[in-house]
Amino acid sequence: MLDVGAGAGCHALALQRRGHAVTALDVSPSAVAVLRARGVRDVRLGSLGALRGETFDTLLLLMHGAGLGGDVPGLQWMLADARRLLAPRGAIVLDSRAPEPPDGRPLDAHSDVRYPGVAELSMEFDGTRGAPFLWLFVDEQRLARIADRAGYEAAVVHREPDGRYLARLTPTTTR
Repeated sequence: MLDVGAGAGCHALALQRRGHAVTALDVSPSAVAVLRARGVRDVRLGSLGALRGETFDTLLLLMHGAGLGGDVPGLQWMLADARRLLAPRGAIVLDSRAPEPPDGRPLDAHSDVRYPGVAELSMEFDGTRGAPFLWLFVDEQRLARIADRAGYEAAVVHREPDGRYLARLTPTTTR
């Protein structure tokens, strides 16, 4: 199992305690140091693109993990690229939430280019602010279309009343 954007490791540690083999991946050297200090056994520094020659039965993209794509085209590219890391019959598990459209129009009325779920964020800790980055909040219907274009079938497996949801993406075609 690959925990993408593992952060402080809450998911990796919980799964590791339950006996699962987990690889924690993060682009932040500070997060990698925290993961190692907290006891995650297999920790990697880098992005999905840096992993070569390995496959995983599950790719976890949790804590609004769809956002790692940055925007709609970025999520589609990321999902397409992730296929090479999936073992046969593998799956991607990710979560997100529907954004609030600022203009009141239904989300389907927005193009992928001007989709209201794209936010520019930056992280700050102890007075130090990081560089801004894009983060995507994507509704269920748009996720299904993005997944389809990247070669997956998307199924929502859990919904919260506030719009958050958990989805499972499985490849629709053979590699």
